[in-house]
Amino acid sequence: MVMIQLQPKLQPKLQAKLQPKNECEPKPLQSTTTFYSPWVYAPDGVTSSLNFVQGIGAGTTKNTYTIVGTYGQLSNGAVGVVYQGAINGTNTTQGSGPGTWTTMVVPTSFGSLGTSIYGVHKKADGKFNLVGTYVSASQTTNVAGTIINNTLGFYYTGKITSAPKDNDFRSFQARDPITGRLANETYLHSVSGGLAAGNYDFFGEGRGTGTAFVVDIKTGKQTNLKYEDSSRSHSVYGIWSNSNRSYTVAGGESDVFGSLTAGSNVGPSFSSPRAIGDATLADYDSITGKVTNTRTYRYPGQGGTSYETHFEGIWSDGKGLYKLPFWAFGPSDLSVSGLAIVKRQKNGGFSADASWITFYNPSGYNRFASSVWDEASLGSLPSSSGSSQPPSSYAALTQTF
Repeated sequence: MVMIQLQPKLQPKLQAKLQPKNECEPKPLQSTTTFYSPWVYAPDGVTSSLNFVQGIGAGTTKNTYTIVGTYGQLSNGAVGVVYQGAINGTNTTQGSGPGTWTTMVVPTSFGSLGTSIYGVHKKADGKFNLVGTYVSASQTTNVAGTIINNTLGFYYTGKITSAPKDNDFRSFQARDPITGRLANETYLHSVSGGLAAGNYDFFGEGRGTGTAFVVDIKTGKQTNLKYEDSSRSHSVYGIWSNSNRSYTVAGGESDVFGSLTAGSNVGPSFSSPRAIGDATLADYDSITGKVTNTRTYRYPGQGGTSYETHFEGIWSDGKGLYKLPFWAFGPSDLSVSGLAIVKRQKNGGFSADASWITFYNPSGYNRFASSVWDEASLGSLPSSSGSSQPPSSYAALTQTF
C-alpha cells in the first residue's frame, strides 16, 4: 500500500466565502490529506477486475469506519464487501486496513447476477442500513438489438455478516409515478435516517442524469424529488437526516438531452454542454415531500473558471456544516475532485459558494472522490490516462485548519 500525504496549495479563487458579506468571513481554509492506496478487499492477495469501495459511514468504535463496495464482476458473480475498522497503512490477509472485511450478497430469491453495495448508515442498535444494486438474471431490455439485464436496487437492515437473513433484505425497483412503468435501472446510492436516495432511468428516455427519488425503507413508498428549477433532470447521490422529517440531499442537475449508457449509469459525453451541469444541494421534507433551499455549485467557486460539477455524497457535523465529495470537468475534459465544504446560513439556506479542497495526484492523473464521513473519504484513482486497467480505490484522511 502506498501512503501519500499532501498539503495542497490554496489558490485565491478557491477561498470561497461560507457566509453572507454582512457576516464575518471565515479564515482561509487549509488542509492536509493522507491517502492510502490501493484500498481494496484482496483475500490472500487476490484482487479482481472490479474492486471498488463506494460508501463510508461510522464504525462501531471511536476512530473506526464502515466502508462498503464491490468485488468481482457485477454482471457475473460480483459480491458486496464491507470493511469495519480503522484507516491506516496496515494490511491483513483480507486486504487493506487492520480491520475486518465481510462479503455480503442479496438473497438467491432475487435472481441476482451480481451485488454491489453503495451506501451505509450505522443504527443505534448495532445494526446497519445498507443500500445498493444488483443485476437481474430474468429482467432484460432490448436496447438497439442488444439485450441488457436490468439493474434493481436493494436495501438491508441488520448485522454485518457473511450469512445475513433473507428477510432483512428488500428488493426495490423504481417506477414512473404516472404510467406505473418499472424502471430499466434503479440505483440506491445513499441511506440516512429512514430514507434511501437514488436515481432511476428508462433507456432512450433522454434524461441525462435520470430521475431523482427517495424511498421509505419501512414502507417502500417512492417519492420523486421536484426541484425549484427548470433543469431537464436531477441526480441524488447523497442523503443526510437532519432531524425526523428534515433531510438534505446532494447530487447534480443537467439540461442535456441524452440517455444514460445502458448498464453503466453514466451520462452523455462530458464534452457536451452541461452534460453534468451544476452540483446541487437542497433540503427535503419527508412529510410534505417538498424540496426547498436548492443551491447550485460549480468548482472552483465564484469568479473562477467554470467546471461542470457533481456532488457524490454528503456528511454533516450536525451543526450546519456539510462536507460533499465532488468531481468536476473543465476545458478539454480536465478533471478535478476533492471535498466541498458548505455551511447553512442563519436564514436556513446554504452558503452561496463552497470552500474547495482539491485532491491533487502526484502522478498527474485525477482522483475521483465518491464518499465522505467526518475526516475520512473514499474514491478511485486511474492507473494512467486512457489506461484499459481498472481504477484503484483509495481511502483518505483529511484534516482542516
